[in-house]
Amino acid sequence: MADECVLQLSQKIADQLQQDASAVRVKKLIIYACKNWWETDPDILGITELEKLVSELRQLHPSLEQLQARLKTLVGTLNKRDEYFPIAHLISQKMEALYAQSGFVEVTAIVSPPGCHPQIEEIASRLQNLDLIRIKKLMLSTARNYWETDPLKIHHAQLQDLIDELWQGYPTLEELRAGFASVVKTLNKPVEYALIAEMILQEMRSLYLNQSNLPTDLLPHSAEVTAPDLLKVNPLLAINAIPADLIDLFDLRLEIIKYANPLRAKILLFSIVYYHFSFSPQDWSNLKLYTLEGLLRSLTTVCESINDLQTQLQDTAQQLSQPDEFVDVAHILLKCLKPTYPKLQQQVQQAMNGSLADTTQASATQVLLESQSTQIELA
Repeated sequence: MADECVLQLSQKIADQLQQDASAVRVKKLIIYACKNWWETDPDILGITELEKLVSELRQLHPSLEQLQARLKTLVGTLNKRDEYFPIAHLISQKMEALYAQSGFVEVTAIVSPPGCHPQIEEIASRLQNLDLIRIKKLMLSTARNYWETDPLKIHHAQLQDLIDELWQGYPTLEELRAGFASVVKTLNKPVEYALIAEMILQEMRSLYLNQSNLPTDLLPHSAEVTAPDLLKVNPLLAINAIPADLIDLFDLRLEIIKYANPLRAKILLFSIVYYHFSFSPQDWSNLKLYTLEGLLRSLTTVCESINDLQTQLQDTAQQLSQPDEFVDVAHILLKCLKPTYPKLQQQVQQAMNGSLADTTQASATQVLLESQSTQIELA
């Protein structure tokens, strides 16, 4: 009965927002809050159901205060801030009734379980502000061996409980990493969830540091774990674990940035290695996790030959925003890589066949929505 009341109230709020003179802008801002991208396609805006967005908005933000803070942050990233602040206020005002609905109210976003490890609440607090739905889905599947799709069950799953279950169920960080990897490789979006897994591992590593002499880098591992073992569960993790000094890309990087914009080069390489870069706030945050050298190493495992590399560079450049600019970058990358590409592939393969080093150059993974403006200049 309570769920039915919530659905009816969501429909009522959606109807009210739909009738507002600023309905299109309302929908754009709610999509931004739910999906982390700015939608401008009128066809997509037209077919997107506002009622579903209202429900998703409520599920993603456990308290009205969190919703208001998120909307304020998002509006701060827009060019037309002054015009969208009233829109954010309107959405918050209408959503207030949904948060006040009996049986659907949460006093706080995070409630610490009795006897909870002191670090678990801190970890949950940090994860709460990230890609929460995917985090919970991956945690549920890894901890309980099933893939949850019910939005209400996902919403009510407590992060502290999931963190504790994973911590108790996987005695070492490497076992937890393998657990995540076994789930990730079965999913339709393995690359996106690999990033989510790394983010969770980065946050949870503090729980394991007191149990052993694990290093404090992003990819802690024991002497018994080899790169081929890690490659079997997740190739991206093994590649990123190769120490930078093992494969010297200084000259290649210098040649690339001499003729091409390094940011555009990273965007193009990222789009080939991981997923199509859509210039969303989350994409910018993900891009910061990788160096140009790291992306070049990963590229060698994605493109098997020079011909394949040429095709991937050209096709991907055409699909990105400002394709003319990226086509030029593609030509430069191909020209710089062509003389040494087979040798680079061999070096990467040899490095992955050896033991994992004790340190890694991978940056700390946190898929954060930056509070600063996303209007980044491509110099």
